[in-house]
Amino acid sequence: MTRGRAMAVARTVAVLVALQALAIGLYVAVDRGRRPSKRVGVQARALTSRPAPALEVEHAGGAVATLAALRGRVVLVHFWATWCPPCRRELPTLLAVAAELRRAGDFDLLAVSVDDDWPALAAYFHGEIPAAIVRARVEGIHLQYGASTLPDSYLVDRAGNLVQRFSGEQDWRDPALRAVLEDLLREPERRR
Repeated sequence: MTRGRAMAVARTVAVLVALQALAIGLYVAVDRGRRPSKRVGVQARALTSRPAPALEVEHAGGAVATLAALRGRVVLVHFWATWCPPCRRELPTLLAVAAELRRAGDFDLLAVSVDDDWPALAAYFHGEIPAAIVRARVEGIHLQYGASTLPDSYLVDRAGNLVQRFSGEQDWRDPALRAVLEDLLREPERRR
């Protein structure tokens, strides 16, 4: 190999190493941005009350449910995926808090997975898919709700109206967040 060719190969290798280091640095920066921060307060936004988009979901056993059939109950519609790290961190506490609220009142959780199929969900849950985990029967329904990133959650009042949005990963054990849910559960069905 000539000296000129050896120098060209060395420069190419140096550029590739620099690009790889840049890619790793970018990955680390993005991953840090996805990790939960020490937030103050609840990451929620009150919505102008409007009817929630129609939602038809399927449970693991094949049973079909609709948001309309849950009218009269407070429903948290939560969009998530097994491949989403913040979703995976958040889901266990969300399922636990939702189970407590369901036992205490008229509350339901529809944890709508945007995963492609049930086998992926079955593998994630080691074959024991919780009842609150569902899949939408229409692809892209999360976009109709306004979700552009995951996780994203929407609180639906007893009359079927969207009233609150929780963007990104939440600590569902946070007393302020729990108070938002419990306050809506105490409200009568006056918005019908």
